[in-house]
Amino acid sequence: MYAENVPNGIAVVFSARTSSPAQVLAQVEALSKEIEINRNQPGAETGQPSTFSTRQLAEFSSSSRVTPTDDGARLILIAKDPDQTLQLRARVLWQMSAFLPDSRDRSGLCPVVPRQAADRREQQMQNQRSSR
Repeated sequence: MYAENVPNGIAVVFSARTSSPAQVLAQVEALSKEIEINRNQPGAETGQPSTFSTRQLAEFSSSSRVTPTDDGARLILIAKDPDQTLQLRARVLWQMSAFLPDSRDRSGLCPVVPRQAADRREQQMQNQRSSR
């Protein structure tokens, strides 16, 4: 996954490593829909921690669209106001940092794949408990 600046916004490119490009495309399309829901129906916000990042992105972006790539998908987010472009880019990069590999994590579990992410968090909690 990497980001690239586009006029008045940012694009995040997702690549298939452990799944098919079609699965990555479907997941990115679902992410785009979640951002759209949070943008268009602010009253529908659940307040769930799992929607925190999409609610933040919806705050700054006026549109999102997904385009397929050879090995995944590209999510393009455009700022509501061109003056907020830098804020949108910073927010996206900040959100992406949560998915970067941690060189200290030797588990080999992916921080993005939902089941592996849960396993990784559980393993981290066990390690913290045992180190006390």
